[in-house]
Amino acid sequence: MRDPKRIDEILESLREIWKAQPNLRFHQLIYILQNEYSLANKGLGKVESAEIDGFKRTGFDFFNVEDQSFQEFLELSLEQGRWGNEA
Repeated sequence: MRDPKRIDEILESLREIWKAQPNLRFHQLIYILQNEYSLANKGLGKVESAEIDGFKRTGFDFFNVEDQSFQEFLELSLEQGRWGNEA
């Protein structure tokens, strides 16, 4: 069984990041975090598809990403000050 403490740890990191960027809506924040995580991990989870109108749609499939890995990413991004002085 996964450690339930991870939930509060992840939520606390998300809270710090979001409070540093309060103008972001929740799903904007999540999308940006997924994109940053994917970039830091050689495109992991990135899904692209070509649309009929020629535009490319980009999304992320993080179903198999372990919480610990994502939490480590969140902590590192906070330590590196990526979210401004408020985080």
